[in-house]
Amino acid sequence: MGPQRELRIIRRTGERTCSRCIQERHPPLSEDKYTKRYHCFAIVGWNYKGPLIFYEISGNTNGKMTQVKYIELLEQYWLPLTRDPGKLESYPGAEDDRVPGEYCVLEEDGDSGHIGKKATKWKKEHNVKFYINCPSSPDFSIVENCWQPMKQHVHSKPHWEDDATKALAYEGWEKVTQKMINDWVKTMPQRLIDCQERHGKMTGW
Repeated sequence: MGPQRELRIIRRTGERTCSRCIQERHPPLSEDKYTKRYHCFAIVGWNYKGPLIFYEISGNTNGKMTQVKYIELLEQYWLPLTRDPGKLESYPGAEDDRVPGEYCVLEEDGDSGHIGKKATKWKKEHNVKFYINCPSSPDFSIVENCWQPMKQHVHSKPHWEDDATKALAYEGWEKVTQKMINDWVKTMPQRLIDCQERHGKMTGW
């Protein structure tokens, strides 16, 4: 049904107990003491691919990014990007004297850590141009495409230790090339058209 949907398996007659036809159901994260969640942050855009950053969550119990952590990441990785021309290989209007920050617009989803009052106030105080993408629309977010090769690479090999897991994630992130990102950016007009033709339903992007 798609990357965000459950996979339904219909077995043939007589294959109910076949080991290849059984899909295991794992307990919720809060009940599985052996499961650890890793949180990653990255910035991507036209002719720009930032590093993969691991970060820890504190101050809440639901595992979601907090506004404080989000502001911290923006201060460290977004503001320098918009103020240092050397960090951008090229950008619209690069031939004139205006600073690259005038062309950097931060695209965000509807996560509470992104659009909360504290985070919004900070962005306005620091003249960060931003817009909130359509809620529950991963097909409009280029970074969602970027996560898939990394996740597939991590899941492709066994990993039990923190160092091994992060090493696989870094390797998977290297598989996401700048050409792939730029090609995904070019598909945005078609994504919007497909969404309109499907009346807002999943498009497959």
